Order: sequence, then structure tokens, then C-alpha cells
Amino acid sequence: WFYHPNEQYGGPKYDPRDLRASALAVSDDRRRIRASIPGLTKGYVVYLRLPERLRSAAGNALWTSEAWYTLNNIPGGGASTGAAAGTSAGGWRDLFDGKTLDGWRNYGGSEDDVRKWRVEDGALTLAQQGAFPMWDLIKSAVFGGGSGDLIYHREKFRNFELSLEWKISENGNSGIFYLVADEQENTPWLTGIEMQVLHNEGHADGKIETHRAGDLYDLIAAQPETVRGPGEWNEVRIRIQDNRIEHWLNGVKVVEVTRGSRQWNDLVAQSKFSDMPRFGKADEGYIVLQDHGDPVWYRNIRVRTLPPR
Repeated sequence: WFYHPNEQYGGPKYDPRDLRASALAVSDDRRRIRASIPGLTKGYVVYLRLPERLRSAAGNALWTSEAWYTLNNIPGGGASTGAAAGTSAGGWRDLFDGKTLDGWRNYGGSEDDVRKWRVEDGALTLAQQGAFPMWDLIKSAVFGGGSGDLIYHREKFRNFELSLEWKISENGNSGIFYLVADEQENTPWLTGIEMQVLHNEGHADGKIETHRAGDLYDLIAAQPETVRGPGEWNEVRIRIQDNRIEHWLNGVKVVEVTRGSRQWNDLVAQSKFSDMPRFGKADEGYIVLQDHGDPVWYRNIRVRTLPPR
């Protein structure tokens, strides 16, 4: 598995895999074993465990039967990982370099004029300005044009997994949109699907069952509730594989649904999206971070392609 380093010990495990040795060789003095293990990936934590039934000729047990280490390098240049140029362990690609807004701009706006967002301490930061922070949201929804939402404009994604971290301000609201079809609509939520980002106890939306942190907004409530409080980092995984959608929050799967299923169609029909004909219909789309008028931070934004189911 791998994890995002943070101020807490350990952290949620991402992309856990069970690997088995394809061959074992015992040294002549019978004190060492060399194992061949297909599938080892650079940058991942490796956990080794031997059967506790192993004993010496005298019947002594192993001093310890398990060990952990981080695989920092694979001899021979790491070719066995199968990673292409520009990708990291497990096929992950960074969408945010932690230093610049390269690849990001305001939804419907110009790449040369990114408003409200900046890079601060390695995070994409929504910096509110002026006395009416909601004005841009209202203006773009009513009149169109560039909004304060931030879009990764370089490519659309189909069958992918998105990994990132977010933290929200006191009483704050934001969101992560995916499968945003295009920029023809005034706002991304007219076509894109949203994972809610929220201070549940401080914002009015927290009183609505399907508007809380981790929810598939206005459709499915996150279960169980795993969100951390304002000012704390939350780890997200959003998986889209064909029409199967999963939301993971802090290492726990909290939402699962199949787009286009009877359940999905019933949920949409009963939601605010019922009269929005393009909502949730795109097979591939953009990733957008929402400006809802409150300070919010995003970092460690990565994506990888998934095979069809």
C-alpha cells in the first residue's frame, strides 16, 4: 500500500494489494531466505509475514515473524513497475505540482487570469477577497462567464481514480466535481457529479442528510461518517470504473452506486438535478474544485487510469 505522509502517525492505506512469492531460495547456512515477489512497486510500503509455525531444529520460534519497509528503489531502474514516463508508483500522475497553478484555471475563464486561487504551503488555496465572497458564485450562475471554481483543463478523465487531501475553514463549504462534461454551462454542477466538502457542524448544509462531507451531493449520504474537523486534512479517493462510482474518505468507502441503474435514476429523479438534462451523463469529464465563498485547501492531487470493469 501507499499513504500520504501527514502529521498523524501512519494514515489510511491506499491501493492495498496481496502479493505472493513466486520462488524461495534458502542460503547454505539456512539462516537467510531470498524471495522473488512479482508486483513490488516503488514508493509502496511492503509488509512481510512468515508463518508463526516455523521453528528451528531445537523447536525455537522466530524472534519476530513480520516486518515493514518502504520500497524506495527497484534495482535495474524500476522497470518492473510498468510506470510510464511522467507517472509514479502504481500509475499515479500529479495534477498539481505543489508550487504553481500549472494546468489549472477558473472554470470558463482564461489561463492567464486565475482569480481567487493561489498556491500556499504546497496547497491550492481559495483566498477570498472583498466584502461579498459569494458574489462570483451568484454572478457566474446567473450571467455566465468565468467563475471562481477551479478546473484542471488539460484533459478529461474516463475510468480513473482521483486521490487528494482537503481541509475546510470553520463553517466552510466546497466540493470536488468530476465528470464535468464541458464549460458550456454557467456552473460545473449542471453536468458534473460532486463529492461534498463541508464543515458539517458549522454550515447550514450539514443539517441536510445528503449535503454533508463525503456525500454524493444531494443523492447519497456518506456512511459511515469519517470526516475530520475544520483545519484538519481529509484524505479522498474517488473511483469511477465504467459506471461504478465509489467515494472513499479517510480510508473508508462511504458511497457506492452504479450510474444509470434503477437506484441511480430514482435518486436523480428525487433530487435538485431532476430538471437538469445533462447532469451526470458524461462518460468522461473534467475535475473541478468548487468556490463556494469559503476558504478551502487542496493538496496531493493525483490521478491514475483504471481498466474497464
